[in-house]
Amino acid sequence: KKCKKEEEASWDEGEEEEGDDPLDAGDIRAETQASQLHSRTLVQRRLDEGRLRELARDPALYERLAASLAPNIWGMEDVKKGVLCLLFGGVPKALPGGGRIRSELNCLLVGDPSVSKSQLLTYVHRLSPRGIYTSGRGSSAVGLTAYVSRDPESRELVLESGALVLSDRGVCCIDEFDKMSDGARSMLHEAMEQQTVSVAKAGLVSTLNARCAVLACANPIGSRYDPKLSVSENINLVPTLLSRFDLIYLILDKYDESTDRRLARHLVSLFGPPPEEVGGGDDDNSISNSISNRNNGSDNDGNSNNPSATTTATATASSSSSSLPRPIPPSNPPITLLSGANPSRIIPQPLLKRYIAFARARCKPVISDAAAEELASRYVALRADGRDKKVVVAMPRQLESLIRLSEALARMRLAKEVEPADVREAVRLWYGAMSGAAGGPGGGSLDMDVIYTGLTATQREAMREAA
Repeated sequence: KKCKKEEEASWDEGEEEEGDDPLDAGDIRAETQASQLHSRTLVQRRLDEGRLRELARDPALYERLAASLAPNIWGMEDVKKGVLCLLFGGVPKALPGGGRIRSELNCLLVGDPSVSKSQLLTYVHRLSPRGIYTSGRGSSAVGLTAYVSRDPESRELVLESGALVLSDRGVCCIDEFDKMSDGARSMLHEAMEQQTVSVAKAGLVSTLNARCAVLACANPIGSRYDPKLSVSENINLVPTLLSRFDLIYLILDKYDESTDRRLARHLVSLFGPPPEEVGGGDDDNSISNSISNRNNGSDNDGNSNNPSATTTATATASSSSSSLPRPIPPSNPPITLLSGANPSRIIPQPLLKRYIAFARARCKPVISDAAAEELASRYVALRADGRDKKVVVAMPRQLESLIRLSEALARMRLAKEVEPADVREAVRLWYGAMSGAAGGPGGGSLDMDVIYTGLTATQREAMREAA
């Protein structure tokens, strides 16, 4: 026992004499590894930022982004561009009095069944950094906003977040919007405009942030859209909620022999051999490869008639053929890139997701003086066109929508300022989207009272005469 104690004492003394504390050595190694990891992370961030800024310098970026959004969906060019604006969003603004102006866009897709509305929602949900997907049929009012539960440990009442609160700073995708209960719809009024959720239950009074964009889709009553009825009557949605959408697209299944033939060929091609991976499967090298191809003259946007290069079968959106009123001449006609896009020009989904997150975090464009003048003149022209036709074409809420669209278009190219070209494209997208929903029964000129009241100018005049 004595020898054993002496041996242990000598071992302890040797440890103290050497002065090598294993804990200190471990801390040094951990700090070194953390420092190296931090350095590698900084280098990787700078490389990623350089690649993303290189992508932003592509002259055809706008069309490439539209072609890369749900590339398996065929057509719907303007619908995809509007959804792109929703993903990028506007610039948040805080008012001096403590309030804020909504910067997120809300978009509603209305149309016949089997036109890929739900597929587009699923893709946007995967693409958004903070996206929540839910169905209106299975969603309750508290499931969308917030509900009260009891903590299993403390047994105290706590607030649990719903879909809108969980998707704060993201996108909330709501499928089957027409099948949502009346109680759930009533909770959306505050969330879609003020972007807050007020809760007063079981002694808990709180206001939660719901600063998210809402992308919803709805099927008409009877599964077929009736052009003789307004959009509010077709989907049984109250005008007060319908007016909170910045963009409302009608996606109808119209018969067209040429379109149906191309659509059928594409569907058949989907059951053939799997195509090669877009961009060679390397997200980091896809930008430099695509830009080098562009510089070498291999830019074939919109010139290919190969059906295998097209996207998934859907119907043609009614908004794509809309024209602007006389005071607002349309900009350049939309390029039919998505119906014949070169697969090598499509941005991979992981890279597109990083680009959207980078633009939302780092790019905050301001409205230039020229863009502000363009916005004012376009808004006045819309109002004048409505006065001449004795209808309401635009209200201040529509002007705010145009501002958000213009800022989103500037964000797409990481611009520091909103340019007049962004305003013109924003007006084109907005007018094309709303012309189908606010055209009234049987179509006709744009009348926003169809959205706000559910009645056209003719119906209102008839009611006044009857009274």
